[in-house]
Amino acid sequence: MQVIIPLAGKGTRLRPHTHLIPKPLLKVAGRPVMDWVMDRLEGLDVTELIFITGHLKEQVEEYARARYPIPSRFIEQKVQDGTGGRRQPCPATRPGGGADRLRGHRIRS
Repeated sequence: MQVIIPLAGKGTRLRPHTHLIPKPLLKVAGRPVMDWVMDRLEGLDVTELIFITGHLKEQVEEYARARYPIPSRFIEQKVQDGTGGRRQPCPATRPGGGADRLRGHRIRS
């Protein structure tokens, strides 16, 4: 199963914390938010992670490559237009196939 993880947001409501640290890497209870989300994948048959990145994408990519052993690819969302941008078809899905999108605590097909 492919899992799409949208991480492109700027985190404007969390400023000034997100000026230098991307929202997925901000710590909650001593761990990056991204780790809490990734914990939800444990026990699932995930064959590929597809990260949708944007703000401070290099930090997110470096962290994900070092931390998660699942094959991954990164797609940059160049236009940061709020949550509405996530509703567009994901360029990572293949014709005739699909991908699951992980958003917070829910997995959606």
